[in-house]
Amino acid sequence: MALRRYRQLFGSSIDAPPAIGIDLGTTNCCVGVWRHGYVEIIPNDQGQRTTPSYVAFTEDSVLIGNSAKNVAAKNSANTIYHAKRLIGQRFDDPLVQRDIATWPFRVARGSDGGPRILVQCDGGHVQRLEPQTISSMVLRKMKEIAEAYLDTEVRDAVITVPANFNQLQKLATREAAQSAGLKVLRLITEPSAAALTYALGRTGGFRSRDPDDPFSSSSPSSSSLSLSHPSLFSPSGRSATSPPPPGSRSDRSTRGSRHANSAATSSDDLTVLVVDWGGGTFDVSIMSLKRKEFKVIAVAGDTHLGGEDLDEKMARHFAREFSREHGIDLLGDDRAMRRLRATCQELKHLLSFATSASAEIDCLSGGIDYRASMTRGCFEDLNADLFASCMRLIEKAVAEAQMDKDKISKVVLAGGSTRIPKLQRMLKEFFGGKEPLKSVHPDEAIAHGAAIQAAVLTRGIGLEVLESAAAVIEAIPVSLGYKTASHRFHKMIARNATYPAEVVVMTQTTYPGDRSVILPVYEGERENAVENRCLGKVVLEGLKPGPPGSETESVPLKISFRIDEDGILTTSIVDKITGRRVSKTFGMGWGRFSREEAEHLAQEAREFQEEDQEHVTRARARHDLKTYLRAMKARVAMATPSEEKREAERALEEEEARLGAKDRLLSVQDYASRHCRLGMVCAPVIESLPNDDIDKQSRRKGKEDHVT
Repeated sequence: MALRRYRQLFGSSIDAPPAIGIDLGTTNCCVGVWRHGYVEIIPNDQGQRTTPSYVAFTEDSVLIGNSAKNVAAKNSANTIYHAKRLIGQRFDDPLVQRDIATWPFRVARGSDGGPRILVQCDGGHVQRLEPQTISSMVLRKMKEIAEAYLDTEVRDAVITVPANFNQLQKLATREAAQSAGLKVLRLITEPSAAALTYALGRTGGFRSRDPDDPFSSSSPSSSSLSLSHPSLFSPSGRSATSPPPPGSRSDRSTRGSRHANSAATSSDDLTVLVVDWGGGTFDVSIMSLKRKEFKVIAVAGDTHLGGEDLDEKMARHFAREFSREHGIDLLGDDRAMRRLRATCQELKHLLSFATSASAEIDCLSGGIDYRASMTRGCFEDLNADLFASCMRLIEKAVAEAQMDKDKISKVVLAGGSTRIPKLQRMLKEFFGGKEPLKSVHPDEAIAHGAAIQAAVLTRGIGLEVLESAAAVIEAIPVSLGYKTASHRFHKMIARNATYPAEVVVMTQTTYPGDRSVILPVYEGERENAVENRCLGKVVLEGLKPGPPGSETESVPLKISFRIDEDGILTTSIVDKITGRRVSKTFGMGWGRFSREEAEHLAQEAREFQEEDQEHVTRARARHDLKTYLRAMKARVAMATPSEEKREAERALEEEEARLGAKDRLLSVQDYASRHCRLGMVCAPVIESLPNDDIDKQSRRKGKEDHVT
């Protein structure tokens, strides 16, 4: 009995290497592990619980973390940070260009259109590094921190990503982890990880913040999540997972009414809005929290909206002020701006619990000392547009969840920037006075959730309640589908659909006798496929259609779209005649949506719905004419030579050339009249042929909407 209880608490695989949870942040990283029945946040070699996401290249070594950040002022050109903002992005993205303008290190365009970070190594040699290479170095550092603390090798990890990361960004993150020697058990979104933390133990052992001092801790020596503490599901304060004392009245009552109580769990269902605002990204997720699953209902976010964007605005404000007072432009002085940003970060922290703050900077530029002062009101006015952007994303998530904001049960905060009083006030006002939950240290909440998920996936947690409660069901941010022959976007998996998931449809080749099929895969919301973004194509060749008139002259196909647990898409086509199959995993090419494009997808789909429908209708009419043309050519070729045949062949050639010229789409009536004229010219030839039912079958099939 004792051994069974021990395994319930500490896991069944006692000797197995533990799996860790990593919060791979834009500015800082945090790593946690489930041990002895709770989550431990692992300190780095300097005793700090978070590690800067910095990598510095010096003459004789590569520094990572705190040591890299410490040399940033004097080694700014070779100290890399914010790599997460570049991972999976296009170099010409306007937001990427905006970031590049503020960084002291150089970023160039790669041959594939992606960004490359330029660093100078030994002997002046310049290396061009992909952003995921920098992330890989940071992840390797977190792996080493965990191994030193646990005194054992670490191989498995759950890594967090922003909620609106696209497939390329997720694949690049997974590639970075593999390069760091980690097997990725799961990529989990940051809001989902935070929801796990709060739902399974929101008050026990965490560093809780005093209302008057957001940086104070009621338990500075401990930051653990124990299952013996209250959760969102136990508002009375009793643990949601700890059993009552054996033999007690509660124990007897529980055993006697276990089945009755299980039917009442639906009353504990919650709808939670999680706000995760870190140093580089802003994410919001609305989740349905039940005892058996955490289901994401809607997501929104911005990978270029973080606490350091507030620092940048403050730094530029002080730079303009310094220029007015002393006539010196600091914007071109990388070292001065670096020091100014660091000071602004300190002021921002102070303004979270004080109404005004100031700091001295010795010899900022030209031997001039500078005193930076700011009030909380000035700080809020200066960054009013960024706070408004945060609220717009929250409103967007609520709207896409198709629910009233009064239905939100809890508002959960995670990420260091959620300490800012302005955001907390705006959230409280928006949700009708509902106080956001702030009981967990915001810098560590996401790593806690990742560590819990890692323990569940490796069965390091044996408690049945926790295993059932930790089933996280994520949602995709953009619809996925393919382009049909009439240019219509056939949605296979809709926006905000949950995953993992697989959708299968049965179709056939567009034209009788086709020996290959090309399936263009798109993401977006527009009815007209070409207005969306093409991810790539799946090509299946070597088809063997049946003879004309048979059931298999158009080859039957099975198309499937599968999204795995990490939200990565794999599309496959199966030839139902031969069983041949071809699959492709998307995301490894460039040309993905920028953040601004993704934000307006749903809005554009609504605005252009009528226009898209008109375009699709015209494209379908053109497709029908083209199908009819191919059928007529095959039938006319079977006729004996005659003047009528030559006239029909000329008409068919002229129409084929006209369609092949890719002229602009005409009206449905224009295509119908051309269809009618073609039929009149070909009719005398067709009437002289036997078995005209073949032509009728071809025309019927041509009007169906199949793949290209």
